[in-house]
Amino acid sequence: MQITTIEETFNGAKIFPVAGRYFRLLATLNAVDVEFGVGNKFFEKLAGVEAGAWAKVAREFTHVRVRTSASETVKFVVTDGEAGYDRLFVAVAQAVTSAAPASALVGPAPEVVLAAGSRKRVIFRSDPANLEPMALYPTVAGVNAAIFLYPGDVWIEDVAPSLEWTANTGETNAALHSITFS
Repeated sequence: MQITTIEETFNGAKIFPVAGRYFRLLATLNAVDVEFGVGNKFFEKLAGVEAGAWAKVAREFTHVRVRTSASETVKFVVTDGEAGYDRLFVAVAQAVTSAAPASALVGPAPEVVLAAGSRKRVIFRSDPANLEPMALYPTVAGVNAAIFLYPGDVWIEDVAPSLEWTANTGETNAALHSITFS
C-alpha cells in the first residue's frame, strides 16, 4: 500500500497528478473544494471542506484538483487503500490582529471586547490565577446564554467572532486574555 503526502502553497485551483482511492485533508486555513478525476474528467467533489475531511472514493482516481479562495498552504494524503494518518496538522497562519494577547481586568463591572467585522476568530482565556469562573456571552439582544470559563479555560470562537463579547464575574481583578485573528 502506498501513501502519498503533498504539501504546497498556492492560490486558486491546482491539479495534482496522484492516484488513489482514499483522500484525507490534513491542513488548510480556509475551506477548499476538492475534486477527483481520471483523464480530463472529474467525477466526484468535496465542496467547502476543512482540515480533517476525508473521502473513500467509489473508484480509483488519477488526479486531485484542489481549489482555494486565497493563497495558503494545503496538505493532504492520498492512498490506494484505507491507510493514512489519524493525527491532524493544525496550522495558524492567519494575520494576528493583536500581536500579544490582550488582557482585561474583569470585576463586578463587565468587560467588553468590541465588535470587529473583519475578525475571523477570537480566542478567550480565563487567567489560571482567577478564583471564580467568568461568564462570556455575545452582546446581542435576545441572547440569554453564556459560556462559563473556569480559571485556565479557553474558548475559541469562530462561529460569531465579529460580534461584541462581554465577560462578567463577581471577582475583583480577574483577568481575561484574548487573541484575535482577521
